[in-house]
Amino acid sequence: MSVATAAPTPPTRAQAALLAVRHAAGEDLEPLGAAALDEDIDVLLRISDTAQAEAARRLRRREQLPEPPADGASSSVAWLSWRCRMTPGRAADLVCVSRRLADLPETARALRDGEIGFQHASVMAHTASQVGPGAMREAEADLVAEARRFDVRRFSHLARHFRECVDARGALADANRDRERSRVHLSQTLGGTWRLDGWLDVEGGALLTTALSPLMKPIPDDRRTASQRRAEAMMELCRRQLDGGGLPLTGGQRPHLYVSVPVETLRGDPGAPGAEMRWSGPVVGELARRLHCDCVRTEITVGPGGEPLAIGRPTRTIRGPLRTLLIARDGGCRFPGCTRPPEWCDGHHIVRKALGGPTVLENLVLLCRFHHRCVHEGGWRIVRVSEHGFTFVPPGGRSP
Repeated sequence: MSVATAAPTPPTRAQAALLAVRHAAGEDLEPLGAAALDEDIDVLLRISDTAQAEAARRLRRREQLPEPPADGASSSVAWLSWRCRMTPGRAADLVCVSRRLADLPETARALRDGEIGFQHASVMAHTASQVGPGAMREAEADLVAEARRFDVRRFSHLARHFRECVDARGALADANRDRERSRVHLSQTLGGTWRLDGWLDVEGGALLTTALSPLMKPIPDDRRTASQRRAEAMMELCRRQLDGGGLPLTGGQRPHLYVSVPVETLRGDPGAPGAEMRWSGPVVGELARRLHCDCVRTEITVGPGGEPLAIGRPTRTIRGPLRTLLIARDGGCRFPGCTRPPEWCDGHHIVRKALGGPTVLENLVLLCRFHHRCVHEGGWRIVRVSEHGFTFVPPGGRSP
């Protein structure tokens, strides 16, 4: 009795390359030194670039075949998104490269030989889509030479300059479309926090970055991420704009952050409620106590049912002459190692004002907004040890 067996189908070159990379994934990295790891990272990323280029070349050939996708996908982007687990944006980028690379022979050769990366080729492909094959044929060799010299970001800037030179009208139309797409979404979650996202054109992004950059520099021993520092810089920018008085009046008043807080909450009485912040709703009591350190305060007398009965005159917690003395003494944030100037600082009451702490120089200290929050919401304590000296005690630490 004889049994016929089919010979296994030999793997394609692409499949063999995948097996080789998977073999590298099983390698023990502990014995490898820095030089070997650096070399491997460079090689693997070059393999990735070459693999994407080959995928683009094969995708172009697949689109030329009459057979529709076996899974019924409506387009190459949809097929790549589903079959190859790509985002639609990345899939569309690969499709653009696949359709343009045949018209960019020098780009294809440089990518295949590892002289440029796949993202360089993507910039070339998208630029070709914008300016047309004729303009690209004349400029391709020069652009590829620049791609060899520059990283992708700088090369994309050069490509945009090129587009302006050969297709100023098209570049202007795209810029106007980008402007029309500009928008900012601001919404509050059920938990009270706010979500901010949006889209800015080149001018809007540059304006915002220019305004935020001076306000988001790290402080000594700063553990915040760049994103966290950017968020706090945006809040500082808003605070300065509100304090500067340059915004239009609303309801006959300068716009300001408005917090309604019971006296019991300011004292920190057990069982006291939180405060109410206009636009945000309920906020924790410690936030209200921090804002109460240095604010304009208006006392409202309410009746048994909470109805307002009388209102006092607005008064500044720390008035001008006293603030001048405070700045002269402290010079800026007094938290150890912090060098933020007075303009970035609040006056903090060491003994809480609602507990009888007087608004006098001896009971005040300048703290930047970050460290002021550390003291209130973060649990740090301040102990006065001399006429001009303070000790900052971390949460759970013992007083000197």
